[in-house]
Amino acid sequence: MKPKNTSKLQAELAQSGSLSAFLLNNERSFNNDSGQEYIKELIDRSGTGTVRKTNVVLIGMPGSGKSCVGAALAERLGMPLVETDAMVVEKTGRSIPDIFAQDGEAAFRREETAAARRAAAMEGTVISTGGGTMMRPENARALRRTGYVFFVNRPVEEILESVDLSNRPLLAGDPKQIYKLYADRLPTYRAVADYEVRNDGELSQVVNALDSIIELLKGGYRAV
Repeated sequence: MKPKNTSKLQAELAQSGSLSAFLLNNERSFNNDSGQEYIKELIDRSGTGTVRKTNVVLIGMPGSGKSCVGAALAERLGMPLVETDAMVVEKTGRSIPDIFAQDGEAAFRREETAAARRAAAMEGTVISTGGGTMMRPENARALRRTGYVFFVNRPVEEILESVDLSNRPLLAGDPKQIYKLYADRLPTYRAVADYEVRNDGELSQVVNALDSIIELLKGGYRAV
């Protein structure tokens, strides 16, 4: 099935009231050419200059599905995937719980910021971030400058039911602290994200939604 004409999509999008509402209610997926090629066509025209945005940045809570979504999206688009937490582990040679336990959260956040900067300097890459990465304004600025930011929003109840949080330093003592953590972080997630996609169904639905946004961007659409 061929994708809809972009101008028609934009008209339907305007009628739906928001991009999220449109995508959540639209069951049609879009055919892709080379993901690597069309991601590099994405242009941010919101600033005073023209800055190329070639990365796809996934943000959200621990257990929200960023890694799974990122891997599936990267495969579909033919793009490499990096995870900022994995970058920290690779650089330090230590696990994140060990860094927290031995050196404290501040030490981990410094390594996280360095990883975010390295990731932001990449091109045509799907970047899965740690849950707290975007809490630092410098991380958000760096990643937003070279990529479109997608907030993967998964209901907290589903995270608690399906994800082992015992190895998450901020939640290991009391997993139900995730409710407070979510409430604290939600305003920032929404402030820095270009788009929000709910992860409360099948993985394929989330990937299709992200893919659909990217296809709209390919047609020149930019939400304000």
